[in-house]
This record gives sequence, C-alpha cells and structure tokens, in this order.
Amino acid sequence: DRAVQAIGSATPTTTAPTETALYVPLSPEGAAIRDQLRRPAGTYARDILSRPLVDLSWVSSRLEGNTYSPT
Repeated sequence: DRAVQAIGSATPTTTAPTETALYVPLSPEGAAIRDQLRRPAGTYARDILSRPLVDLSWVSSRLEGNTYSPT
C-alpha cells in the first residue's frame, strides 16, 4: 500500500510524508466521508429530523380530524 510506504519512509522530525502521497491512495476509500464533511453545518441534523417532523405533522392533522393518507 502506497500510503503505508509513504508514512514508513518518513523519518521523524526530518521529513514528513507529502500530502499527495497520502491523499492519492486514500481518496477512493474516503470519498464518501469527504463528501459528508463538505456538507453545510446543520444539514445532517435536518436530514435526521425531517422524517419525525413529517410524522408529527401527519399525526397532528389526524388529531384535528383530517383524513390524509400517509402515501
């Protein structure tokens, strides 16, 4: 693995592995995580809370006497 070789070839306090040496081999595996990190703040929480809010709205409508179907 090139990333392991790049890290192993660096000597402490003298050289450091280059960003390219680490980024290129890790980019296919980390693409999904990298895309998640680029999302604006609060969007993940909004995605999680959207379904319960829809359910709450639907139940509230039922309590008021509306007969909407959930589909």
